[in-house]
Amino acid sequence: MRYLVPGTVASVVAERVGWIVVLKREQSGKTMLNKIDKMDALRQLLKSGYSREGRLTTFGFEAMVAMLNGAECFRLTYSDLSEAVASLEGVCR
Repeated sequence: MRYLVPGTVASVVAERVGWIVVLKREQSGKTMLNKIDKMDALRQLLKSGYSREGRLTTFGFEAMVAMLNGAECFRLTYSDLSEAVASLEGVCR
């Protein structure tokens, strides 16, 4: 088999989003994982989002807000990828 069968990779049941992590890559500096408010996370998602239609539908916006309501939101500032990964792994434990 050359390709993975989608059912073996992802669940067909919708899952709740627990975390939103906004990435902020810098040239140098220490790695920090800080909580941010839901409005800041929403702003970042809207700024970086993409739609084939070129606009966000009402349904899409409402789904995004519902997703944010159940999630903790963070900003990960980093310059070193291995430190960023270690920071996220530390929180997952």
